[in-house]
Amino acid sequence: MSESESNFDLDSLLDANLDDLEDLPEFKPFAPGAHRCLLSLDKKTIAGHPAVEASFTLIETIELSNSQDVAGKDGDTCNSAFFLDNEFGRGKFKALALSLSEILGTTNQGEIVEQAKNLEVMLLSSVKKDKNDASKVYLNIISIEVI
Repeated sequence: MSESESNFDLDSLLDANLDDLEDLPEFKPFAPGAHRCLLSLDKKTIAGHPAVEASFTLIETIELSNSQDVAGKDGDTCNSAFFLDNEFGRGKFKALALSLSEILGTTNQGEIVEQAKNLEVMLLSSVKKDKNDASKVYLNIISIEVI
């Protein structure tokens, strides 16, 4: 049993009102705009395709592109996958990796992926709809700057 589990007071938690519990962080693309967040890169195989996944955890939304959109909350997450078995995925990954290479001190792709863990970044993003299912939307990275 971990220390946090042994110090957990179930009775106190259950004595609280539902309004006292935090909401579950959402996993969906951030609304288009500028966001301060943590970035981590990981190697993955997705549906049989080699990929690098960029995972973002929201710290705060700085500005929304559309004032009608709702900003996410601290802890919300989203990701973007770069499929490396085609030129479009490699090109998008290169753009991301170039923005990280100077701060990480390397241009080696593998080293960038290994070192990019919980980097605080400013993410400028939009969303794009799935070409086969318009109800699905994905994060579109416009630019990233390490803070």
